[in-house]
Amino acid sequence: MSAIRTAHVSALDQRQRAEDARLAKLAAARAVHVEACRRRDADADERNRGLTRLINDLAFDVEAAIREYVGIVLSNSAYPDAFPVTHDYEFDLSSRELRLAAAVPEPSAVPSVKEYKYAPRKDEISSTKLPATVQKDRYASAVFQTAVRTLHDVFGADRQGKIHSIALTVGVDRISPATGLPETIPLAIVAADRATFRKFRLDQDEIVPQKTLEYLGAALSPSPFTLKPADASRGIRQRGQ
Repeated sequence: MSAIRTAHVSALDQRQRAEDARLAKLAAARAVHVEACRRRDADADERNRGLTRLINDLAFDVEAAIREYVGIVLSNSAYPDAFPVTHDYEFDLSSRELRLAAAVPEPSAVPSVKEYKYAPRKDEISSTKLPATVQKDRYASAVFQTAVRTLHDVFGADRQGKIHSIALTVGVDRISPATGLPETIPLAIVAADRATFRKFRLDQDEIVPQKTLEYLGAALSPSPFTLKPADASRGIRQRGQ
């Protein structure tokens, strides 16, 4: 009987230790959860305060708030992985003009394959390139679409009309093969005022971005695919001004 009692007491003791360990783990997990919730709520409160501050500052024409809002708009402009676009900008409150630069990839970085074919007998994959004329047309179209889309995104998001005009340059940032130094090749340079641009109906199937830019008096590269710069020597005018 003594041995049985001893074994019983030992089993109870082991069970109690296991229960204590379980409760300790539960308490630790609960503490981690509570802390995570606290941090999440604190982050949400901070974001809400930041959003409220941004809304108030926009209402009172705080220049930094307008720049911040433009940054949010541009960061939400998603482009295909094969054609990434980055932006740099400045906003002048006195003139309410946004000076904006959009950098597009070089033509050599854009996919030029028309299709891939698999040959079972050779167990090989072959590719067919797009014709040169198609590559040139597609790249030029992508550049001009980027310009029109950028104007549309900014003016469309600026519902309070804080930005009256945009001076936009779409170009390629690269290392010069002649000097080895960084250079920007402008492919589209355009100025647009809000009142004029907002009248456009860009959802029409007939819209051709190049024609839109030409209407705005833009300077356009005659051959974006060969990185021939746009000629801005004659100056850029804003339609309607």
